[in-house]
Amino acid sequence: TLKVLSSADFGLTLGAPSVSIAIPLGATPTTHSQVVSITPSGGFSGPVTLTLEGAPLGVTGAFLPNPATTSSAFTLTVDATALPGTTTLTVRGLDGTGALNRTAALQLTLTPGADFSLALGAPSVTVTIPNSGTNSGSTTAIVTPLGVFAGNVALSVLAPLPTGVTAIFNPNPVASGASTLAFSVASTASAGTYPLTVQGTSGSLTHTAPVSLILLAPLVPDFTVVPQLAAVAGVPGSVGSLDVDINSINSFSGAVTLALQSTPAGMTASFSPAAPNVPSGGTATSTMTKTIGAAVVEGIYNVNIRGTSGALVRNGPLQVTVQGFAIS
Repeated sequence: TLKVLSSADFGLTLGAPSVSIAIPLGATPTTHSQVVSITPSGGFSGPVTLTLEGAPLGVTGAFLPNPATTSSAFTLTVDATALPGTTTLTVRGLDGTGALNRTAALQLTLTPGADFSLALGAPSVTVTIPNSGTNSGSTTAIVTPLGVFAGNVALSVLAPLPTGVTAIFNPNPVASGASTLAFSVASTASAGTYPLTVQGTSGSLTHTAPVSLILLAPLVPDFTVVPQLAAVAGVPGSVGSLDVDINSINSFSGAVTLALQSTPAGMTASFSPAAPNVPSGGTATSTMTKTIGAAVVEGIYNVNIRGTSGALVRNGPLQVTVQGFAIS
């Protein structure tokens, strides 16, 4: 009986014999990994040393482990110096003696890079929480196409947003240029600094940019009382009038009751209207009618026109000069 013994040998097989890789546009290279399988036959058991041949400019290959006995992770690295095109590379395996030499072909296609960058016009937005309604603040999200990128970028603010806050981009999506990111803040929001993330997505491409939303505590509504003249004069027994403005501060609105304070005996005043209604952000005017009694002694009197609304009390200073003679 003739027994034929097969000689020791091995074969190489690539997990993906054809690969397409986009050339990177920046300093960070692009990588692609697959497995090189080593298939022994005829009792072959030795290690195989792997090399890559025919790699074009900007392309390198690495095997881990190397040498290998059954398989090795094969990683291609492509940097920005690579040029578009299709090339056939060779993965070569040699046994320890160099007598066995086997190869596997890899078709590599390099395509022009396509990407985009995402940046913010201002890295923070400050909004004062309103006492009612909403306040807003904005920045811009800037999309810049890189390479042959020609897609649309969908913009979003990654959750969670603070309570009482919404975010809207306009336009959205955007192919290139700026989109306005507007934050709308309701009175239910809480003061603080909130780190948020703006994300841009186009297909498998995703980029992010940080933004800080700074919410300031609501301003306290207030008002001022301002006589339209800082000083008036009169004689005992006289009557005169003066307009008084009540100005809203920080969206104050409501009725303000007016009175003349710190007056000498015999000096009185009435107001029309007595409690003018001040609109938010506006001004109300009341006419003060001042009476100087006949017994009021001549002199200069620093009095106050007092406005009261709930717990708020504000004074408008007024100087009244009483001249030294009476009307007969």
